[in-house]
Amino acid sequence: MSCILFGVTVPITAQAFLKPQLETLVSQGWDVHLACSPDQGFDELTHMRGVTLHPIPMQRNPSPIKDLVSLFRWNNLVRKLQPDIIVGSTPKAALLSMLAGKRSKIPARVYHVRGFRAEGLTGVKRNIALIAERRTAQAATKVLCDSESLLEALAAAGCLDAHNAIVLGSGSCCGVDIRHFRQPNSVERTQSRSSLGFEDDDFLVGFVGRVTRDKGVSELIEAVTHVNKVYPNVKLVLIGPDEGAHALLADLKPTDPVKYLGASSDVRSAYWTFDVFALPSYREGFPIAPLEAQACGLPLITTTATGCIDSQAPNNRRFSVPSRDSSAIEHALTYLLKYPTEKSAGGLMHDFGSKPTSTKTT
Repeated sequence: MSCILFGVTVPITAQAFLKPQLETLVSQGWDVHLACSPDQGFDELTHMRGVTLHPIPMQRNPSPIKDLVSLFRWNNLVRKLQPDIIVGSTPKAALLSMLAGKRSKIPARVYHVRGFRAEGLTGVKRNIALIAERRTAQAATKVLCDSESLLEALAAAGCLDAHNAIVLGSGSCCGVDIRHFRQPNSVERTQSRSSLGFEDDDFLVGFVGRVTRDKGVSELIEAVTHVNKVYPNVKLVLIGPDEGAHALLADLKPTDPVKYLGASSDVRSAYWTFDVFALPSYREGFPIAPLEAQACGLPLITTTATGCIDSQAPNNRRFSVPSRDSSAIEHALTYLLKYPTEKSAGGLMHDFGSKPTSTKTT
């Protein structure tokens, strides 16, 4: 029986991206192992039948002493299992698993890159992140990138050899089940809106993901607040775990058109509630939420940033804006409100800069 060992830093990554893959490998007769920190969500992973869990505490941020302890535990685990394949993703787990795999001469060591962390860092922190990326890629026998733009960004920064890196198909972090994420019928849409407390005539701009500044939430709030002054029925709905939401919403008044609903176990119903989906993120590997939203029939507003630009389906109405540009988001929303059913002659994509007069249709 062939043995495969996956490594992620925190349990939520395995929950969000790996479960179907692990379950499929088990059904095909693989001996499947997963190593991650015993943090929140670890106990839920025990319900995956046939997957052996290995708790290895890992710090997401650099911590020399704790990182050495984690590497020691990784070395022991790899030496004990002698897996045929190691797949490491998320920065810390990938680095430690690839180093341990190389030391034990594991024949197939796959670094699955889900994002370019250094893009959001400056100074010493950025240099450390770049060094870690290079060491991880050098220790791997193959680098798997979630998107073409992510591969290009890593290669341009000197973090990997482009000849040793691949993107599967058109890219994706895990794919979307289009039997589940689909367009709602009128009854489903009405029920979804009612359950969240919205009226039929509300125009809802939706966001699903970690509610944090790097996702462009601050610019999204600013844009929707401005648009609401002209179109009072426009509202913003934020759904996802709080990673800075309270700080981002602190200055808002109860009358402002922004509603934070927290995390949800039923994001499909959220998509069925929205009129447009927005992810103005600064950077991604390959975001899954835009794919889910487009599968549910929603127009998409996202950025030209790494990963985001790859998530724009060619057959969907989509609006591309620069990152960190609330004016461009505002212009895209205004355009969508003015021309709710318009489709451009040459395609469905609109590129918006920060000035409304610079609209370009391709």
